[in-house]
Amino acid sequence: MVERLNSRWWLWPLAIFLASRLVSGLILLVAAYLQGANYWTGAHPDYFSFLNIWDVEWYGRIVKDGYPTVLPVDSSGHVGQNAWAFLPLFPYLVKATFLPWKFGAPILATVFALLFALVAHRVFLKVLGDGTKANWALAFVLTWAASPVLQTGYAESLSLLGIALVLYSFLQKRYWVTSLALVVVGFSRPGVLAFALFFAIVLFQRWLARNREEFLIPEAAKLVGLSVWSLLLGLAWPWIAGLATGRSDAYLATELAWRAGYVADDHFTPFSGFIIAFQNFFGGFVGVLIFVILVGNLGYLFFAKSVRAIGVLAVFSGSYLLYLFATFYPQSSSWRLCYRFLA
Repeated sequence: MVERLNSRWWLWPLAIFLASRLVSGLILLVAAYLQGANYWTGAHPDYFSFLNIWDVEWYGRIVKDGYPTVLPVDSSGHVGQNAWAFLPLFPYLVKATFLPWKFGAPILATVFALLFALVAHRVFLKVLGDGTKANWALAFVLTWAASPVLQTGYAESLSLLGIALVLYSFLQKRYWVTSLALVVVGFSRPGVLAFALFFAIVLFQRWLARNREEFLIPEAAKLVGLSVWSLLLGLAWPWIAGLATGRSDAYLATELAWRAGYVADDHFTPFSGFIIAFQNFFGGFVGVLIFVILVGNLGYLFFAKSVRAIGVLAVFSGSYLLYLFATFYPQSSSWRLCYRFLA
């Protein structure tokens, strides 16, 4: 019996996934019961109505109306929140199912979450080399504080599936699959630029190790190609938004609209978001001090022996954190975005 279970590797990740979705489903039902009347629903909405509030509305608008060719602008000339902040792959995949958005979005997101769980387990097994450790790693990821989002009408589960496919195919040296999986990442959620840094760091690491193992030019060329491809994918959506709206800064201005309630300056300065946020949250000097302590602890963590032992996963997590520090203003969605770091 044990041998049969071990031969069917997918049983454990499937069981962990189902158990985690049962728990998160109950949490969502309780939250829906406690939910009062709001912009999206009346009081005590049903399960699927509750899963369609918050930013899910934007994806639904994309399915219904597409993307605006004229950006909304206020009296001061600042671009307002609009659909260009949300990438197209998830909503159009839901549209392709011909299911009503209210049901199709959460259902498809949950399917992508299951696929993510299966691929992530293979990644953990490949890196950790132990089935029990892989099971615990997956259980941790699927019970993270933001895990209920994996079954709501968000693109998180699709994006995580793409990330897992990139990492697994890269570990398997199936670089064509890696390049295709990067497209999923690039058009589901912002963050594919982190892979440009990731592949560059891996290339540098292997170059440093050239005295211990042969540094193959074809291998280096593939890493350079993947890094450049990730960079191009990261720039593709801003370019498409600019082309469609006639404003070269359409995507950036749209993203900055979500900072409007927190930051007075509407100009983007890399690596400023976290510092400004911590100053706003905790006060000027104290906020900067807390930020420095956070960065110092993260730096220490990534040089710990146990973290370095997981190899490319640690490199990707570090690359993604640098991407967040460079581009993100911490707010309510921080818990969701940390999922890529955890996974």
